[in-house]
Amino acid sequence: MSKVTYKFDLADADDREDFLRAVKADDMAMVLWLIASNFRKNMEYYYEGIPDEEYNKMTPMDGVEKLMDEIYAEMDSHGIDIYRLVS
Repeated sequence: MSKVTYKFDLADADDREDFLRAVKADDMAMVLWLIASNFRKNMEYYYEGIPDEEYNKMTPMDGVEKLMDEIYAEMDSHGIDIYRLVS
């Protein structure tokens, strides 16, 4: 079996960022999977539950805001702070 060893200098800001990305890779993959597989269905359910009067008042930006709220909620639930991973 092949093995790989990564070494990070955690005193170096760039290496520390690379380390955090490596550590959070599984969590980021899970969030991407949830976005790709569940979000369309979740958004459909959300909009189906809104009364017509309220739905007709919504703008496209309302949908964008709802989707972004869902993405950030998933990131939070997996401990992903995007601002620590990308500078």
